[in-house]
Amino acid sequence: MKFSSFIVEQKNKAVGIFIGRMSPPTNAHQKIIEDSIRKYSKVYIIIIEGEKSSTLKKNFLSFQQRKELLKITNPKAQPILSKHGYIPDIIEQEKIDTSGGIAIIAGSDRIDGYRKQFEGVDYDVTLDEIKRTDDDVSASKVRQALADNDLLAYERMVDKGLDNPKWFDKLRGYLATKGNPIKEQTYTFAEILNEEVNKHMEHFEDNMFNNGVSGIQKNIDLAKTIRNSLSGGSKTKATITVKWDGAPAVFFGINPENGKFFVSTKAIFNKSPKLAYDYRTADELFGHAPGLVSKLKTCLDYLPALGVDTIYQGDLLFTDDKKIEKINGAPYITFTPNTITYAIPDDDSPLANKVRKAKLGIVVHTEYSGKSLDELSAKFNIDVSSHFNDPDVWLQDAYFRDESGTVNFSKPELDKINYLLDEAERVSKYIKGDIFKKLKSFGLYELFRLFHNQNIKGAKALQSVSQYFTDFITFIEQRYGEQKANLKSDDAKQKRQEQIDNAVHFLNKYKREIIGLFYLYLIFIRLKEIFVAKFSDIKNIDTFLRSPDGFNVTKPEGFCVIDNEGNILKLVDRLEFSRANFTLEKNW
Repeated sequence: MKFSSFIVEQKNKAVGIFIGRMSPPTNAHQKIIEDSIRKYSKVYIIIIEGEKSSTLKKNFLSFQQRKELLKITNPKAQPILSKHGYIPDIIEQEKIDTSGGIAIIAGSDRIDGYRKQFEGVDYDVTLDEIKRTDDDVSASKVRQALADNDLLAYERMVDKGLDNPKWFDKLRGYLATKGNPIKEQTYTFAEILNEEVNKHMEHFEDNMFNNGVSGIQKNIDLAKTIRNSLSGGSKTKATITVKWDGAPAVFFGINPENGKFFVSTKAIFNKSPKLAYDYRTADELFGHAPGLVSKLKTCLDYLPALGVDTIYQGDLLFTDDKKIEKINGAPYITFTPNTITYAIPDDDSPLANKVRKAKLGIVVHTEYSGKSLDELSAKFNIDVSSHFNDPDVWLQDAYFRDESGTVNFSKPELDKINYLLDEAERVSKYIKGDIFKKLKSFGLYELFRLFHNQNIKGAKALQSVSQYFTDFITFIEQRYGEQKANLKSDDAKQKRQEQIDNAVHFLNKYKREIIGLFYLYLIFIRLKEIFVAKFSDIKNIDTFLRSPDGFNVTKPEGFCVIDNEGNILKLVDRLEFSRANFTLEKNW
């Protein structure tokens, strides 16, 4: 039997022993382990599994599950389960070298118990006490965040590798199997592919909040790449793709595990993947949604004829729901898969003839490959041109094509872009990485997203950064104030008031830095607006938003930009498209 060991050459010859349940491992555990490695000649990690339990069972994870988690946070770890917590016996059984002394690394609540265990031993024992406060991260708080379906709190408390929706879902599942009450999944990104398969494409302007200082630099670099790509004569190019407003997302192709053709939704990445091979399995897996299952059956009818030998992800544009409608007195072939209505003049053009004859329309943007479904890797720069000629399927790729060559930036546009980039580089020098960590630790980033989305719904653009700062404080006070009003006990109301006071105090304390962030945010929004307006000048299909009064002209949903290093971000006019997506009733 061997415990996980980390050997380092240090002056301190004592052997460190860290004892815990690791149910689950937290970033506090990780910090203790890393600190111990620096201090002691060798560190043993001992996993204790006692018999005690609580409402959220302390031992809700099996030893193998904890071993799997530690392998992610500490790849060299080989933890061993101990059914008892009497450390002198473990030291003797494992023949741990005590010549340089033993250091027991434990929390304040357990240190006295371990002190008593070592009374009378014939080697030196140091008690390395981990001071605890009410604000400390603990496994019990992580378990509570899992039970409360609080993804944001969970991600703040676990270490890198576990801080993503995939492990959040897994651990919630483990917790539920022990009979613990958990809230239903409601977080926004639950249906987005997990980051190990296909990273969620973030808005260009939001990248700085997600990735801090490196996100700011990536935005500047990507903006420069776009500028250079459309300046004429530059060899530096960015791959630009058009975001089609299709729905639902459809996955189709060959299952590498059995060689069979299937269709699916994002449920392909469920713990138990949902793959429809025929009408029967489509009904069994997706029959709860009649509109969805009908579209998947149409995909089963026509997509196999394409002869694909891999897995593609696309957005469905139409099946049997094309229409002939008049817009401004002229007939168009229209389809409205989600928010945007796509309209093609109903004439004798090759495009109209293809769409008119097709039984299904789909735009494909991602290809997946791998030996099994849980090992799929994504590729965005794909070529599906060999599948364009099937008359039953109007298949499109997402690439932006400027066949007229008229999308190069003018000198006034370049001057404005260069000015904004100079400002971004100037301001970014004063932004330190710790401000992002502080924002997230206070939960203020998530509140900012809610605040910004509320402004988008209300068509309120970011104009003055100082006013935006004031409005953000007002938003926090109102949001928490409404929650406070609904609380019953005075203690609960007092705690909620303390949250308000702490958040406002934090914002005012770091007002200069946060206003700087808002200014950068505004710069990136302005750059994005220039890019989207230029890209939108070229389109082969008209786009409209339906309204009670008819059709209103709109831009495409947006664009994605991929640079030479594979960085990919989406450029969307959120005040137009995102607001419509928030507020318009969907027909599908």
